[in-house]
Amino acid sequence: MARNPLRLETPERHALLTAHFVRVVEELIEAGESYSDFSVERLIRAGDVSRATFYSYFESKSGLLQAMVKDITSEISQAGFAWWDAPSSMTRDDLREALRPSVLAYLEHKTLLRAVAEAAAYDEDIRATYGALMTDTIARLGAHIAAGQADGSVAAELDQEHTATWVVWMLERGLYQSVSLAESGAVDRWVESLTDIIWRTLYAGCR
Repeated sequence: MARNPLRLETPERHALLTAHFVRVVEELIEAGESYSDFSVERLIRAGDVSRATFYSYFESKSGLLQAMVKDITSEISQAGFAWWDAPSSMTRDDLREALRPSVLAYLEHKTLLRAVAEAAAYDEDIRATYGALMTDTIARLGAHIAAGQADGSVAAELDQEHTATWVVWMLERGLYQSVSLAESGAVDRWVESLTDIIWRTLYAGCR
């Protein structure tokens, strides 16, 4: 039986409302509206919530966007566990299938993520939130590289921090600039190319 949202604890209600606005905002942007032009009133009407409810959980439009960024990035990050938690026996085919969930998770929310990237150019809070999430992703990949170097499945000569930073930001920019604009039939080719780059960078000759 579904739980009554009004009986959920505050963090749960915050998460539920954030996920609700993710869907609402994505639909508005896909319909041709721009997030930068939204007013809080527009978001409240579209989300069918009261002003009091909105401000109980989000201090501003920027606060809502920060919450949505964390929600979506967490989803993409969890999809990345298939790669970072892969065993040292992982093959190139295994890597391709481990990378695919993160790409698909990004594509599912590409409309909002493009709006986030644009907002980060002028909103310091969004930029800081997004930067912190990317820093966490870099740390996770760095830990994966370190573990692989320890068991011999990742090239020993790689600098963990700098390699992870290059790979993560390359992936972020590639998704934003190219994959998010690609036709659905081209996604497999992008995943294949990404697999080749990461395999050659981290694992070739070690597995």
